[in-house]
Amino acid sequence: MSALIVHTAFLGDLCLSIPLMKKIKAEGVSLTLVSRKGLGSFFLELGLIDQFFEVTKGDASSYQKALNALKQRTFAEVYVPHESLRTAFFIKSLQASHKISYRSWWNFLFYDVRIRRDFKKPEALRVLELYRKDPFILEQISNYREVFSGKDQVLDPVPDWAQVQCQLPAISSQLHSIVPSAPFICVFPGSVWETKKWTEEGFQKFCLSWKGQIFLMGSPAEKELCEKIKGGLSHVQNMAGKFSLIETVQVLSRAQVCLSNDSGGQHLAAVAGTPVVTVFGPTVLEFGFRPWSQKSAVVQYEGLSCRPCGKHGHKKCPLGTHDCMKRITPEQVEKLVLELSSYSPRG
Repeated sequence: MSALIVHTAFLGDLCLSIPLMKKIKAEGVSLTLVSRKGLGSFFLELGLIDQFFEVTKGDASSYQKALNALKQRTFAEVYVPHESLRTAFFIKSLQASHKISYRSWWNFLFYDVRIRRDFKKPEALRVLELYRKDPFILEQISNYREVFSGKDQVLDPVPDWAQVQCQLPAISSQLHSIVPSAPFICVFPGSVWETKKWTEEGFQKFCLSWKGQIFLMGSPAEKELCEKIKGGLSHVQNMAGKFSLIETVQVLSRAQVCLSNDSGGQHLAAVAGTPVVTVFGPTVLEFGFRPWSQKSAVVQYEGLSCRPCGKHGHKKCPLGTHDCMKRITPEQVEKLVLELSSYSPRG
């Protein structure tokens, strides 16, 4: 028996699908993942899936290649958290006992099990709710409530039955030699969306005032940004682009705390089990994409009528002010980083 998840969204969305992956794997079935290019091997190395196929947005041939391979198989269930017409057509010709997704007015032609997507729930639980075989889990999701203040706050721990934290593979000797023996923190200053980035000046001032070692983390494309933030600070190291995804969570697992924008860094920290402080600007917690971690906090500027300005953020602030980020101070951020780093000192 085998199952398939088709989820071609960004890294953070895939990380929030881990509770679903865990439930499926607990059945002892073989799990295949269709993901965006560059993400599949990460979930394979975490032991959450058995096989993956990767697709590239805008490249029809990559979709066709994956489809040709998958059409040769029969699945017990196909789970589709990614709501798009392209994805629906992708799974239409697959053989499966059940094809499961969220209910939309048009998608009855593609899925035989459709559920209401509850936007009042966190994304990790919305995805987990696609798993219909466990009445206990469904009841727990139904009863789950969160209260957000709109101010800086430490968030409630996530429930044990919906963890994204994973057991990590043993760290390599090469990576072990890079990780400091003294306490350190990881900082992710980048994001795919420009307006989701806290200011360079804010990160620079935070790094200047922080007394311990700092690893600036991110993709190869964020190396220049990290170098600007590092400046001439000797206690700050630019590690952007130096680690694979699995190495990144291994490094994070040894850090005291992670500081991130509302982007992939916060979700990788949750996978590693590392306390995380997230800076929220154009987006809000009510969207459901909070850091899904046992120990997490958010920093945000309250009282702006323009928040939120969109589900994902924008390339440029619609008003031209970017007040949601510019008004957040290094002192606000440092206060919560200090608070969370005291939860579990590491080294």
